[in-house]
This record gives sequence, C-alpha cells and structure tokens, in this order.
Amino acid sequence: MYKGPYPSRQRTVAGFLVAPPLAALPLALLNLDGRLSSLLLALLYAAVFAYAHALISSLPLFLWLRHRRVAPTLIHCVLGGAGSAALPWLLATPFVGLTIFVVPIAVPFGALGGALFWLIACRGVPGLPTVAAEVE
Repeated sequence: MYKGPYPSRQRTVAGFLVAPPLAALPLALLNLDGRLSSLLLALLYAAVFAYAHALISSLPLFLWLRHRRVAPTLIHCVLGGAGSAALPWLLATPFVGLTIFVVPIAVPFGALGGALFWLIACRGVPGLPTVAAEVE
C-alpha cells in the first residue's frame, strides 16, 4: 500500500483534459484524405471519443486505483491506460463480434495516453516515485 503523495487535483484534471485527445490524435490522423474538412472532422472525432472514453473507462479506473492506494508511477499509468483502452472492446466482443481485432490497435494508443497522463499529472511531483521499485 502506497503512503506517499499524489498529484494535485489541478494536475490530475489537466492530465485528463490533455492526454486523451493527444493519444487519440495519431489514430484519427491515419484516416485522412488530404482535405482540411477531413482534418477538422478527425480532430473532432478524436476529442469527442477520447473524452467519452476517459469519462467512462479511464476516470473510474484512476479513482479505483487511487482508492486502493496504488502509486501513480509511469508503469502503472501506462498499464492503466492500455487496460482501460482494451476493456471496452473486450466487453463488447460477444455482442459486436469482430472487435477483438481492434484491441491490438487500441492498446498502444491507451498506453500512450497513460504515459502522457503521467507526464502531465505526475512527473516532477515532489516525493512521488518515478518507478515501481521506489514504492515501499
């Protein structure tokens, strides 16, 4: 059980506001056809779906891990991002069918989102461990 500090509420909110659309942006940009309207639509989709996913999947996971007193290290944030990206697709597989093929695509972008969240919310917080080995 981790007994050290956590990032401030402001840094946590900033992490949840900035990291999800930035992590979804590369995937959205892969579907462009070279027009400005396509770029704006891709950015809109990235923001809308990333924030919806963060609200439904990532935020409850973050709150549960914080309640369980898990240290917010880089590896924990990366694994949490990857897991929260894969979980909705894995749960939808029996109902939708082919979503199991989406999981290998979603996991790296979720891991990227977790790493971005850690950079924004946790990096540089005094007394916060950077790796899991520093946790007592």
